[in-house]
Amino acid sequence: MSAPFGALPGLADLGRGLDRADARQLLRLRELQLRRARGAVAEASDHVSRAQQALDHRQARVTRTRAARAELLTDIAGRLAARLPQWAPWASAHRAWLDDQLEREEYALINDERVLEQAQDRLAERRRELARCEHRESLAAALLDQQRRHRARGEERRQDAEREDRATGDRAW
Repeated sequence: MSAPFGALPGLADLGRGLDRADARQLLRLRELQLRRARGAVAEASDHVSRAQQALDHRQARVTRTRAARAELLTDIAGRLAARLPQWAPWASAHRAWLDDQLEREEYALINDERVLEQAQDRLAERRRELARCEHRESLAAALLDQQRRHRARGEERRQDAEREDRATGDRAW
């Protein structure tokens, strides 16, 4: 049977093998790793937020460019139709420019979507690492607690033995 996720085989034996200072140092190390993992999650979360804002901004630009293109086409068919010979070169150039802008914005939108997806993947990985660090920190805390309980039981046994020795020593006289 394998050890549970993150558990060390022979954890109870390991606790007896570490002295108090080593157990405390291990716990401090795990706490520092946990703090660093939390910082990495916060940073990755900020990156996701910025990527989402950039994507939203880009989507708004695509929408505005599409609306401007649709408005131009409506104007060509409507209010500019009577003066189309006069405005045809301008309308054609403006339409080409809008088409080019729309294509650029759509490519940039695809890129922004990729950036957001990558940021979300990094955030998920940072959260998994945080979960591993939390588990390791709880194992180190449990190890220290186990060590304290073991030491307290030993001290209690020693005191019981001393009391027993005194009691048997008093009876012997």
